[in-house]
Amino acid sequence: MQKPGPTGRNGEPVTPATESKPPHIGLTDTRLTETMVTELGLPAELQGLELNSELAAERKRRRLRRLNTVTIPMLRFVGFSCLSSVIYLYLRFFVLHPAADRIALGYAAGSLLYCLISMLVLRTAPRRFVGGLSLLFLTLDVLLHVAAIYITGGEESWLAALLLLRVADQATSGQRRALFFAHFNAACFLVLIAFLAWGEDRNIEWAREGTKVVMLYGAGWWIAISARGGDLRRRRVSTAIDATRHMVRELQSQARHLDEAKARAELASTAKSQFLANMSHELRTPLGAVVGIAELLAKETMTASQREYVGLLQTSADSVLSLIDDILDFSKIEANKLTIQPEWVAIEAEIMAVIQLLEHRTRERRLKLGFDAPELPLVWLDPARFRQILFNLVGNAIKFTHEGSIEVRVTVPFRNEDGTRLRVEVVDSGIGISPTDQQHLFEPFTQADASLTRRYGGTGLGLAITQRLVELMGGAIGVNSRLGEGSTFWFELTCRDRGAQLPPS
Repeated sequence: MQKPGPTGRNGEPVTPATESKPPHIGLTDTRLTETMVTELGLPAELQGLELNSELAAERKRRRLRRLNTVTIPMLRFVGFSCLSSVIYLYLRFFVLHPAADRIALGYAAGSLLYCLISMLVLRTAPRRFVGGLSLLFLTLDVLLHVAAIYITGGEESWLAALLLLRVADQATSGQRRALFFAHFNAACFLVLIAFLAWGEDRNIEWAREGTKVVMLYGAGWWIAISARGGDLRRRRVSTAIDATRHMVRELQSQARHLDEAKARAELASTAKSQFLANMSHELRTPLGAVVGIAELLAKETMTASQREYVGLLQTSADSVLSLIDDILDFSKIEANKLTIQPEWVAIEAEIMAVIQLLEHRTRERRLKLGFDAPELPLVWLDPARFRQILFNLVGNAIKFTHEGSIEVRVTVPFRNEDGTRLRVEVVDSGIGISPTDQQHLFEPFTQADASLTRRYGGTGLGLAITQRLVELMGGAIGVNSRLGEGSTFWFELTCRDRGAQLPPS
């Protein structure tokens, strides 16, 4: 059952030839879409990847600026607020320091002022200085951490591990930063111990404090070394992204060139079709006069040699006219200007009309031309195109059959309320076609064997036109043949049945 398609004359359905379009990469897309990722076979994680490297670099700079001017200052404010609360709780409830409120409040006020200054400086600084200033403030944070350690007991404080946090949070930024803070934090803690020992004359257990410094330095070093794997992954990902961008740019460039080539080819094809159509019309006009004059001469009294000359003239003119008709039909099909005009048709009458037209050719070649068909209903199709299809197939059978017979068989594979399926077969006992040649049989300007063009003539357009006509009428065509044993060309059409549905008013 066919789906309803476009309608032709009288509102009847016409099945046009369709052409599928290949997948296409958008030339103006700046990001990888889901369709592009699927078509290119890329990982789904790359969806949304910015293809324009300049835009990608600009977006990266914007992200870094936001990170340094908004995200890190907000985290700094939250972090020092929490640290101030910890200092207050530690001094008030664990150490029972009499000035716990004053010390905690002073640290909180100082750290808050520092946070506000850092935020203001980062937001007002020129873009090129933001990265360096952000690193400077991250370094100054360590000094405030050291101050918190000093306030909560110095060498006795259990906040010494706080220094490892800065190494850890910078490990995501790269191994170099993590190593810098591993060295800097250990050095700051060592300076603090030295200040407590010589500046405040505290009794420092150097073995224990030296162990702390070594442990802080070793732990910071280990965290920094662990960040190396992240650096390697980032470099690989960056290389892969650059390669993907380059590949997609190349594909976009190729797609642009293909689009331009396709446009030129379509323009050339249209110009060719128009040229063929115009030239065919121009040639048919004088050729029609030649055919008419030849027919008039044939009715005059002539000598035997003159009648032979006129016969050759008629044969040649008919042959040229047939070639021009083929070229004209093919150019119309290529330009999508060939239309289907269906009407109620008696299939037997149409087949008999074709057989009568070709009967003289079969008599000349001493071939038998038969017709076998059941009683068929009136069907809705284009009679002119149906006769043209059958004329081409029977004419080809006559051309390539030296002896034997040619038979036109019509069967009805099915008939129901949806329509009637007609199968028409043209069976001959001719030279046959090899399996290799059958693959190219319906291609334009192609015959089964190059030598056949010289022996039998023709342009190789007949079967190509026949296939296009059958497909335009919503049917299918094929061939069954063995070399030296004849051929069976068949085509099937599904059309409305007069018995199943009345014609439109």
